Amino acid sequence: HHLSDAPPPETALDPLAVELDYHERFMESRLRVYVGRDQINDALLAFADGNDLVPCLVTGPSGSGKSAALARFVRDYQHKQPQTLVIPHFVGASPSSTNLRDMLRRFYQEFKAHFGFAEDVPEDVAKLVATFREFVGTVPADTRVLLVIDALNQLDEADHAQELYWLPTELPPQVKVIFSCITDSGKTEPILEAFRCRKHCPVQLTALSDEEQRLIIRQVPSLSAKTLDDDQVRLLLSNPATA
Repeated sequence: HHLSDAPPPETALDPLAVELDYHERFMESRLRVYVGRDQINDALLAFADGNDLVPCLVTGPSGSGKSAALARFVRDYQHKQPQTLVIPHFVGASPSSTNLRDMLRRFYQEFKAHFGFAEDVPEDVAKLVATFREFVGTVPADTRVLLVIDALNQLDEADHAQELYWLPTELPPQVKVIFSCITDSGKTEPILEAFRCRKHCPVQLTALSDEEQRLIIRQVPSLSAKTLDDDQVRLLLSNPATA
């Protein structure tokens, strides 16, 4: 028997790393072209560095750039505050990202790895919620945690995920949570209803300025080594959706 005949050992993939990779790739896809929106970024940076005890909710119509704005903010914040535990979660970026149980398991495992919490990860969703809420309250006061959860309205409705019962009403000042949700779905959004009954810091995504629109029009075609002539630019800007 020769060693070379043995099958190669399977490389054990770290599920946490695999999941993070999905979200990292999603952010990269939203940041290939990014201009402007400095006001939104500044507001999110101020919130993340502040001492509010409530979550922040970013709202805007579908396609208005919420995911891109949050991706840019995450990148900026990771660069400015490398000691902070930042967990970006873009609902829809991975197969398991839309499920409340899987999302909370991910947060739980990240907390456990970062802070050395000893508890096992519960399987039962009720226990998972209870332990997650408990973990949020036991984050050491001299550290900071930032959870960024994009497209909260796309969470599966199983386990009443969109009712937000799993998030403490009041957060410790060292734990920051930023959500985003669409405002133009044409139906009653449970997330927006839940936030009506909760104190939160609202941030609205406004339309792109004329200059921002022009910057994007200049940059996007450059990805494929093309340029648009003046007439094409005028046609694009005349469409209200460009904003």
